[in-house]
Amino acid sequence: MLAGRGGNGSKGGDGGGIRNFINTASGETTAFSTTFLAGNGGIATSGPGGVGGSIVNVQTAGTGIGLQFYFDVSDPTSIEFANDALAVDAFGFPLIDIVPISRMVAGAGGASLGGAGGNGGGITSVLGTAATSTFAMASGRGGDGLLRGGHGGSIQNAIANSGSQNVVATETLIVQTDLGPIIKEITIEKPQVLIIAGEGGDAFSGVLVSGDPLVPGRKSPVAGNGGGIIGFSQPGGSDVNVQLISGNGGNTPNAGSTTDIKTKVGRGGSIQNVSVAGSIGDTGNPVDPDGVGPLDPDGAPIKPYNPLTDTDPTNDRMSNFVRTSLVGFPETPNTATGLSVPLVNGDTGNVGIVVGGKGRVRDGDNDGKLDPAPDVGGSIPNGSLINVTASHILSAVADNVERLASIQVLKNVVVTTVGGEYGSDRDVDTTGATMSSDSVPYSLGAIPGSLDYLRPDGTHSPTPVIGGRLVDGAIVAKTSRAPLSDRDFKIA
Repeated sequence: MLAGRGGNGSKGGDGGGIRNFINTASGETTAFSTTFLAGNGGIATSGPGGVGGSIVNVQTAGTGIGLQFYFDVSDPTSIEFANDALAVDAFGFPLIDIVPISRMVAGAGGASLGGAGGNGGGITSVLGTAATSTFAMASGRGGDGLLRGGHGGSIQNAIANSGSQNVVATETLIVQTDLGPIIKEITIEKPQVLIIAGEGGDAFSGVLVSGDPLVPGRKSPVAGNGGGIIGFSQPGGSDVNVQLISGNGGNTPNAGSTTDIKTKVGRGGSIQNVSVAGSIGDTGNPVDPDGVGPLDPDGAPIKPYNPLTDTDPTNDRMSNFVRTSLVGFPETPNTATGLSVPLVNGDTGNVGIVVGGKGRVRDGDNDGKLDPAPDVGGSIPNGSLINVTASHILSAVADNVERLASIQVLKNVVVTTVGGEYGSDRDVDTTGATMSSDSVPYSLGAIPGSLDYLRPDGTHSPTPVIGGRLVDGAIVAKTSRAPLSDRDFKIA
């Protein structure tokens, strides 16, 4: 189901929403992959950008694996029946791609070239299940604006389930046509429940600075806040792998500095009131069962969905991952892979919990990256993590597993399994390396020798470092508390 995009203009039109859709299995027929894509807000030239479409009161269940057909309506006079509109290949067969996941994606807020970006769409009161494959939900990113960034959409009161993370299933889908059958096959493994709240939009205005006459605007910009995950449950299946990522706050790329007393970046989104029967993050052992030898194929090193290692800063954003891997190009066949979107699974990413980090400010040191916003009394906070239960928790940090920040407030976060993992031991880092840049090998086993983390320059540290990267999982928060494991750290 695909809702319409808002139109562009002096003000952006709002994206279309999806509401009150209930799909109940009859007992004889089960849906395959289910897709709900709300519309993006339109782009504005001077006024506000359009608001992204929301998804509200939707319930759906399926296997998570289906087929996508494409249509060609360029010559409407030739269409009498629905089959007449099917797009076909050079041999006359219908163009069909496999949809390897189920998904709900709210619309992104529209950008504004002269005003405020639109708010991202939210996801509220929904239930989604993929019995075999991955189920993903993502609320909309706030639109960028000259003066103000839009707020990222939140996910509220949601229930989701997926196939077991241990599943390996080959699915064959057959479509009968007048020219003969079309047979499509895919292997599903390491499915997950992936929940992503929207980032805040950036605000690009800047106060005119000597020597930099091209900075746009003359007013102080205000970036959008990141969306949160408020009320989520995964009610069944102890071997289900859940990933929770709330939205980072928006940035002020042309304003602010690390020494400002006040900053107007967006605050990070929080995660609260979460109940997970399975694990948050894939906490499986990353070595062979005998404890030695090469990595086990079912191992689960920590890996971001939006790695910070390439040179394109737009790829750092979760919204880029949502756009390319969860939305894709639903109107265009993918003749290269035969998949309408990639199979998103445990090989794609494994982070556990990442709450939103506050936005960032102008690149004052000219290193090509936006600088961290100042933390003066927590005036603009990172997100918090409150009232969370799960069998195991791989890790819980703010911002990104490759650019660590502290969770603002951590309260009532509990593992329900006796001896359950609360920060997992790993011997492979986020890039697949087995040692740090200063040649310290990562290890498994006894504390403290197996505590492995990286500083921002890639050198080894026995404790997490703000701005650095994870190797082992860690719980990193500002809150004073009795640590629940050797990988539970209070870092201001």
